[in-house]
Amino acid sequence: MGKPELLADNISEALITTAVGLVVGIPAMFAFFFFKNRYARLTSRLARICGDLHHGLTHAMRTRMRLQEGSEGGA
Repeated sequence: MGKPELLADNISEALITTAVGLVVGIPAMFAFFFFKNRYARLTSRLARICGDLHHGLTHAMRTRMRLQEGSEGGA
């Protein structure tokens, strides 16, 4: 009728391949999400630092301009 041992060999090869794929894939998925979240935190922190720097420089420049305008008008 057929050769069941050939089918069994193919099924066992498929099961081994699936198991190896899971052993490799699951840790890789955890590593991906770990580094993805780490990258997101880092870029968020960098954006906040850049925003704070921009705000501080803008405030300092406006304050300096007001002081210069005040000293020119009073002289």
